[in-house]
Amino acid sequence: MQRDTATSIAPADQSTVAPWSVALRYGLVAAAVVADIGLLRAPYGSVADRTAPLAVLGCVTVVALALLEHRRPHLPRRFVLGVACGLLALAVLVPPRTSRDLWSYAMYGRIVAIHDADPYTTPPDAFRHDPALHRVSVIWRGTPSVYGPAFTTGSAVIAKVVGSSPLTTRLAYQAWAAGSVLAILLVLHKRQLHAAVIALGLHPIVVVDLVNGGHNDALVGLLLVAAVLAVERRWPKTAGAAAAGAALVKIAAVLPAAALVLWLWRRQGSHAATRAGATCAALLAGGYLVAGGPSALHPVLDAAGQLSKTSFWPRLHSWPLPGHEELFMLAVLVALPAMIGSLARLRAHPAAAAAAATAPFLLAAPYVLPWYFAWALPLVALADDGLLAIVLLIDTSLVVIAYTGKHLRHPDLLDRLLHREVLVTQDFELTALAAIVAAALVSSVVVQLRQRRIMRS
Repeated sequence: MQRDTATSIAPADQSTVAPWSVALRYGLVAAAVVADIGLLRAPYGSVADRTAPLAVLGCVTVVALALLEHRRPHLPRRFVLGVACGLLALAVLVPPRTSRDLWSYAMYGRIVAIHDADPYTTPPDAFRHDPALHRVSVIWRGTPSVYGPAFTTGSAVIAKVVGSSPLTTRLAYQAWAAGSVLAILLVLHKRQLHAAVIALGLHPIVVVDLVNGGHNDALVGLLLVAAVLAVERRWPKTAGAAAAGAALVKIAAVLPAAALVLWLWRRQGSHAATRAGATCAALLAGGYLVAGGPSALHPVLDAAGQLSKTSFWPRLHSWPLPGHEELFMLAVLVALPAMIGSLARLRAHPAAAAAAATAPFLLAAPYVLPWYFAWALPLVALADDGLLAIVLLIDTSLVVIAYTGKHLRHPDLLDRLLHREVLVTQDFELTALAAIVAAALVSSVVVQLRQRRIMRS
């Protein structure tokens, strides 16, 4: 997903390209489309026998195609963008097949708009006669909202507009996600990042998990891209506002927001960094104060003890952890690597610093779901950072495949293989985290040595 060369402005001269090479690329596109459509057609909760082979096919073909097209693009850029748009449209038309989160979004919005209550202190099951409650996943019915005030406000607006219609509600959230992804794809397309459009627009994690699931992570990704573009144009207040918007959807977005402020301080001076940081902090504090202050953050803190399937935390320490030990591990495994990675990239593109702050969260946070990768993939595409691109593309694919597995009493060979794949994913994430930190430290040392040589000469 690195920045493509000037040859990506148009396909290579077909007279100098081997026909088999072009045919191979079109074949990979077809295979990726077949995999995405097959996954969209699989009913909610389908067994691994149906979804795992399709997930593997989709991930492998998209990664292979992105690498081939990055090395030497042959496919027309508009063709690839058109295929991606078609898949996004199809993902909106199909009911969610991997997650019921959008029904939680809808219920939290209804708590505000219909019931005039506080979603941060009142769980959905307090409104047992609400027609939307039975669509919410059972495990989340007793949980107050863990989403930021900006997204909760948007959910309330949707609830007010669409009423109780399940179809209109579903389409609203899926279209919101699809529109956010389309906006990101158009930015990448305009910058001639051909491989990035492929990796983002055709990947099952985007088409099936993110857009079909109607997840708000697409909005987080779009707002972070907007913040990076504002930094490029030297609009620090706009950058701070966009970064705050991302954090007001999901609070973990403060990591890339802080990285962008650091980049501004290093590259554009303290005045720009102060304007961006102050704008971000003021909007973030104001948003949460309006939403109820500390009570709006309590659900997020209460949910911090949860583990996702691919988390390596239980392999490092017994679970659950006491609160202070969990905070310490978060600081060591997430916050510290994010800071080291960002500081090492302050001389690079601002998206590189933001992506470096996001990657440790995706690799090492105790609770990360497949669609969370929508935050980092667009940043990596803009950053032209080979290490982060490779790490996140591999980890994205491993996580997608891991989540096709189910816990069964009598697992067959495929189920056992998928269980093993989860362990491989955990090993990869821990190794990749160490590699990112080590590479950042080595890079910083090399830069310091070069600067000393220049000063001596």
